[in-house]
Amino acid sequence: MPANKNQHFVPKMYLKLFGNGDGASIGVFNIAAERFIPIASIRDQASKAWFYDRDGQVEHTFGTIESRAARLLDQILWHDRLPPRFGGAHHGLLTFVSLQHERTQAAVAEMNERTDKYIKAMLRHQYADHEMVENLHLVKISRNDAVAESLLAAHLGMPLLYDLKYKLIENVSGRAFFISDAPVIFHNHLYYGTRAPADGYANVGLQILVPIGPWRAILFYDDVAYAVGSPAGSIARLVNPADAMRINDLQWEAADKNLYVSPETDVDELYERCRHWKTKRETERIMLTDTVVRDDHLEKRVRLGIGRQPSKVSLNLPFVRTTLPKPGRWPEEEHPPLRDPEWAHYVTSLAEMVQYEQLDYRDFVRRTIVAPRARGHRKRSARAGR
Repeated sequence: MPANKNQHFVPKMYLKLFGNGDGASIGVFNIAAERFIPIASIRDQASKAWFYDRDGQVEHTFGTIESRAARLLDQILWHDRLPPRFGGAHHGLLTFVSLQHERTQAAVAEMNERTDKYIKAMLRHQYADHEMVENLHLVKISRNDAVAESLLAAHLGMPLLYDLKYKLIENVSGRAFFISDAPVIFHNHLYYGTRAPADGYANVGLQILVPIGPWRAILFYDDVAYAVGSPAGSIARLVNPADAMRINDLQWEAADKNLYVSPETDVDELYERCRHWKTKRETERIMLTDTVVRDDHLEKRVRLGIGRQPSKVSLNLPFVRTTLPKPGRWPEEEHPPLRDPEWAHYVTSLAEMVQYEQLDYRDFVRRTIVAPRARGHRKRSARAGR
């Protein structure tokens, strides 16, 4: 096989945290086949030929990022301590988290599904009486640059995560964490049950869960919406096995094809949860709302909203207290509030300039990452209420 042909979308260094201890193998549960493979080569997992590019440049860049992330995660696990906020290690951690969230095959599939649904909705309105509209279901619209666009979204969205606080979850429940081929989970317990697409980078109530081994995970969270553990403590202890199952269920929900598990995982439980999730996993991950704002003899206006399907998992953890009022059922035509609207507008405006080649990416980094890191906390004004 040519060098760099087999390109991983979940890095080997991350998979090894859940491996069999030999640095080369891991337990794999294939969801479609409902089959557990106790010893599978890490080298062959969560990868695809030429997934990023054919010259190996992206893979080489990821290699550098992954080496730094591996050292950082090793330090976190060795010392049971997360790095201080707004320093270089914080930046490295967020870089790893945002890129891992967007670099998977599942993320690329979501981007193509988003593109397909959005463009077809526009075509149905623009050409309502054309015979083409009747046959749209026969075609699939996708992007030929979906991987590159997904990675760009990670780079441009990462500055929106700097305000999130984070704590280490110590799993002493006896039920081991595992990961999927889409292991970084964006969630929002505040908006659970409202059907609001509120797991975006800038949304009020955002939570990000990152398992970093069978007995540890990192929880990033909006500290206006939640209080996590002791105010003075940096570690939250997870004691109840049912709570560990909630966190694992997020991996079942997000997975594309496989789960990656350590030897501590209960295999019988994997089969049981597979049966539980068999009819619950969404075949379509993206939800589109299509609202006619005005339709008269003068003009027709529509508002299209698009986002992930709401999670079926209630992440009601005992050490997480919700500090904002629970919103009611969210109207489809409204967007959930942002944690810091001014900062979100600033970052997205600069991101659009980068996409249209009106701003160099280095200037984007200087304005959205270097300067905010020097300033530390930003003022927060957003709330969940309307």
